[in-house]
Amino acid sequence: MDVVPKEYVAESVYAACSGGSKGKRVLLVRAKVARDVIPRELRKAGARVDAVEAYETVVPKSSRARLRSCCGIRAGGRRW
Repeated sequence: MDVVPKEYVAESVYAACSGGSKGKRVLLVRAKVARDVIPRELRKAGARVDAVEAYETVVPKSSRARLRSCCGIRAGGRRW
């Protein structure tokens, strides 16, 4: 099943794919830190769900330093 939700939040993804999920097997590939809305609701609807953590979103240290610089924040959390 291919799903393109109206919004990229769990509730919209579930709403887009909830019809006809009873008895289906679903492989949900998602981030390491993700809410359980989609697998929980699909299971309630009768689907067999395997959720796999495929990636982790991290902020590189160099980006943190650049962001602090742009916002005028020193290393100790103080503004310039």
